[in-house]
Amino acid sequence: MRYECEMIAPIKSCLSEELEESIFLQEFSVGYGVADLIAVQPNKKNIDARLSARITGSIQNYPEIQVVLALKNYGESGTSFISNVTGISEARLRADILKYLIRINIVKVSDANSYSLCQLPTPISNEIWAVEAKLNNWTKGYCQAKRYQHFANRSFLAILDKYRHRVDDSVLKRNNIGLITVSNTGACIVFRPRKRRPSSDTLSSLSNEFIWNEIQLVT
Repeated sequence: MRYECEMIAPIKSCLSEELEESIFLQEFSVGYGVADLIAVQPNKKNIDARLSARITGSIQNYPEIQVVLALKNYGESGTSFISNVTGISEARLRADILKYLIRINIVKVSDANSYSLCQLPTPISNEIWAVEAKLNNWTKGYCQAKRYQHFANRSFLAILDKYRHRVDDSVLKRNNIGLITVSNTGACIVFRPRKRRPSSDTLSSLSNEFIWNEIQLVT
């Protein structure tokens, strides 16, 4: 293999045997690097709940997630309070963000300046695995894989098998990052990380929304 993109197909094949009915997305980003591949185990119950609640749209960006989490944490609030909590101007809240969240049936308005959640978007994944693929530069791959812990339940470094001897396993294991080796005959999980809660609730929520949006595009 000469290019990292050639590593993706065997990694997909390997992970599809590990995560039942997994969904794969390439070049996935929520603002902390771009994961070469993520594998998502969908939560069918939550997906059905979203559809029943007519939440077919998705939250599209960081400010929208901020508003939803503010309403979740503080309950019904006016635009002045939401602005103070999130740092988003009242003008933008009224003209853009709140209108969109009302349209996709997540936020409701009580009066001109008071808003609350009509329902909280449930995560559509049981697990998210993120993979950073490198031909031979394991240290750079490790640093990038560590960033994905902000939104993923498990994070992996993938490297060509012929360079596996360069990897310091103790560094990966100490930081709860798994290792995948890739060769011309396929990919193999050498060791896997423990399942953990993503370190950022905001980025975890946003990643689920991005995944939901992709699911909507293909259905």
